[in-house]
This record gives sequence, structure tokens and C-alpha cells, in this order.
Amino acid sequence: MRRLYEMALTGPAAAAEHGLDGFRDLVWPQRWAAPVPSEIVPGVRRTRLWVGGTQQDEGPLIAGIPLVCRHLNGDPEDLLDLPDGIAPRDRVELAVEHARRLGFHIRAASGGGFSGDKMLREVLALAGSEPPTESYAETGAVQSFRSWGMHPWRQCVIRVGGRNIRVDFGFSLGPRKRPQVFRPSNVLLCDLDSEQFHRDNFEADRERWAMLDRAGFRHLSVTPRQLSRNPDAVRVRLEQLLADLRKHPPR
Repeated sequence: MRRLYEMALTGPAAAAEHGLDGFRDLVWPQRWAAPVPSEIVPGVRRTRLWVGGTQQDEGPLIAGIPLVCRHLNGDPEDLLDLPDGIAPRDRVELAVEHARRLGFHIRAASGGGFSGDKMLREVLALAGSEPPTESYAETGAVQSFRSWGMHPWRQCVIRVGGRNIRVDFGFSLGPRKRPQVFRPSNVLLCDLDSEQFHRDNFEADRERWAMLDRAGFRHLSVTPRQLSRNPDAVRVRLEQLLADLRKHPPR
């Protein structure tokens, strides 16, 4: 079958059009375009916004999210010295985690590929086989933990009293390999308590933490505001809890 190609907006400007984390709140120069087969309708959309380009009746094509993620660092200069101060790799990670959360399979080209693939490979390697984060705030928390040399597991499911309780993060008390079963002796639990997501679940959250307490699990709740305004206090508390649990492991 003969394929007809059109040029589609991609890279940071397209990420902003898709509303991806790390890109949606800034104005981006619309520089990058990529050829897209006209048969690929899913994941490609049109918009009437076309700053600095030629206005068409239907507006320009916007490349699909997987292709956009490959091109986020196509020109590294685009991601430097932006007003929100987010480091380039962290910004790409915010967008990639968002894309994965939306259900897209994000991968870099093998071999050479596009110039943005190198950073994309780095970001995907950081996630490994862990599930995507569940919010912008969770990605930011992962980045904070990593800067302290901590690499928690994500979305830990704890079986307590015949019920599955999901906790945002689990910090290893032993080998880094994710255990098949989480026990008080192999994990420190941590939840990210943002007001947006936990306001309506306040009582349920207290109940599930009480169940985990009774089962012997140690845990810590932190808020995105604490991580952004007083990260050293959060880091010290985590280090103290981990040191204490290693010294006095639950039986």
C-alpha cells in the first residue's frame, strides 16, 4: 500500500500541545517536525494553533505521543535555562512517566536513532521494570529520592487481613531486587499525601495505615510541599527510619 507522508509538529512544542508533564505550562518555539504516515490516525491529531508557521484550514498535524517523547531532547538547547528551573533529564522523565501513565509504550530506537534517543534511553533505564508514577508529584518525589541515593519501589501492594493495600513507595531494607511479597522485615513504606488526592480519602487512609501498623509495617507519609520546601528534613527522617529498621528489624 502506498503511504502518503505529512509533516507533524513534534518535540517540546508538541508535548505542550498534548499537555505532558514538564512541558504543558511553558511556551515553546515550534521548531521540530517529523514525517508521519497519513494512515496512522490514532495518536495523531490536528490543532489550529500554529505559531510561527503557515496557517492551514485544518491546522497542523501533531505527532503522536511516542514519537514526541523520542524528540523531546532533539535539540538540547531547547531544555536549558527555562524559568521553572527543571533539569533537562528530569523534564524528559516527567513527560515520559506521564506518557506511560496514559498507557503509551515509550521506547527509544535501537542503534543510532534520533539525537533525542540517548536521553530517552537514560530515562527509561531509570524506571527499569517499575510501573509508571501515578502523578506529576510522584515523579518529582522519585527524582528527589534518587538525588539522595534512594531508589524506592513503586506502587507496593501489601496483603494484610485478607485485603490488598497499595502504598506509593517501598524502600528496601535488604537487596535491591523487588520482593515477591512485602513484609515488615524487607520494606519501609512511604505514601505521598497530596491534598488534591487524599482530601476525600482521609478516613480511609487512616484506616489502612492502622492496619499496616498492626501488621508490623513501619511507614512515613510526606507531602509534595514538604519535599519542595524542606527536602533535607524528609531525607533525614527517611535515613533515620531506614537505619533504625536495619538495626532493629521487625520479627
